Amino acid sequence: MTARSTSGSGRGSVARTNVSCVALSRQSFNVVPDVAFGSGSADGLESLNGGLQTDPAVGSGVLAPHGLAGRSNLKAVARAIYATGRAPPIPVLCFHISGHSSTQRVRARLQPRKRAAIPTIVGPMLRTKILRMGGRQDIRFCTSADGASLAVATVGQGLPLVRAATWLTHVKKDADNLCNRHWVAELSRDHYYVRYDSRGCGLSDRDVERFSLGAWIEDLEAVTDALQLERFSLLGMSQGAAIAVGYAALHPERVSHLAIYGGCARGLLKRNPSPKMVDAAQAMLKAAEVGWGADSSSFRQVFISQLFHDASAEQQRAFDEAQRLTISGANAARFMKVVFEIDIREVAPKVRCPTLVCHATDDPCFPFEEGRLLASLIPGARLVPLPSKNHIPFETERAWPLFLSELRAFLPGSQQAVDAGIFRLTARQLEVLREVGRGQTDKQIARKLSLSPRTVEMHVARSLAALKCRTRAEAVKRATDLKLFG
Repeated sequence: MTARSTSGSGRGSVARTNVSCVALSRQSFNVVPDVAFGSGSADGLESLNGGLQTDPAVGSGVLAPHGLAGRSNLKAVARAIYATGRAPPIPVLCFHISGHSSTQRVRARLQPRKRAAIPTIVGPMLRTKILRMGGRQDIRFCTSADGASLAVATVGQGLPLVRAATWLTHVKKDADNLCNRHWVAELSRDHYYVRYDSRGCGLSDRDVERFSLGAWIEDLEAVTDALQLERFSLLGMSQGAAIAVGYAALHPERVSHLAIYGGCARGLLKRNPSPKMVDAAQAMLKAAEVGWGADSSSFRQVFISQLFHDASAEQQRAFDEAQRLTISGANAARFMKVVFEIDIREVAPKVRCPTLVCHATDDPCFPFEEGRLLASLIPGARLVPLPSKNHIPFETERAWPLFLSELRAFLPGSQQAVDAGIFRLTARQLEVLREVGRGQTDKQIARKLSLSPRTVEMHVARSLAALKCRTRAEAVKRATDLKLFG
């Protein structure tokens, strides 16, 4: 996955900005994070490493001829800096950036880290919130199977929790938006939280040919492959539930737990709608195409009324702002057409992982019965009704803490899991450990999984090391307590 320039220097290319590095302490050399440049604007400069400050007093030093997008580049620069013998006692990395209307010298203070650093492209307000949570947001880009570029944001520490894309998202702005900020803050508290803008939305490519459930699943595959996530929990909200279910059915070995909020098994036009309902759906599509991007919010209010029946004026304004910024009217209409035709009734029974389905009892968008139907189709799924008149809960309503409580009890990923080092456990190691828990010998496990006894022994040894356990029985118990077996 590479950083992309947002200054129009070419699709998929790394930003080419001449950088002069003045000095870097030895401490900073060991903890320096990956850095990716945003645009050549002042906002882009602020976004670098969580905020840069102009420092005219700093002089020039060693020249790095390319934009910095990876740890190897940064370490190479750092080695060159040490050769000058000018490392200061505090961790300061200085850049001399040209290519703007006026040359600016900027300074980034690099804080020592206990865990691996997370690359950063954030604005000032977002940075304040994310830092308060103890982490920093990283935005990068990957490419889907058909070439569509996708913006991917990661934040937090812990076991990975991936959110399947929905529409009306913007990974750079969501942490400040009243409708989305609580999701980012709370879900990254105990997890390495991954979310991405769907094709046609936010920072992902807006001009794309394909809008379909199949394309959306391919996008999720591209994101998880780019991040090299072998096994993770998956969250599907609204129409993202269909994407999550489809992915979990296709990749049972990679999804440990599936959580759904406000999903449906059938789109509007797959529920035997009346002619009146079909006419209303067509009217919504027309309204989106004609008035979505207008300065007046009157057209967009039509869609707000379909999603929220208990939202304050401030919350409605925040959602309207998200609608205006994240997607065009043409793409909004294309999204809705696909959602109206969703039908995963044949796919849902193929899900094999533990599944939690939460749904608002008075959801104005996808009726509660649709959530109940989806839960009934997924083997072993548990349905949790939540008291809300909104499609997605705001942080001020009672449904939100109830949902969080259910989600945290369901998902693995506590700080205990992070400290145990279970990031290093592969799906195969968990499979071997599960068989150990069933009382199987190495030879029996080897025959069942078509492995050699030596390979089984190796997997067990690595599982013990990752879980910091001395015995097999202790490792099985810890993995069970952490809900790793599903």
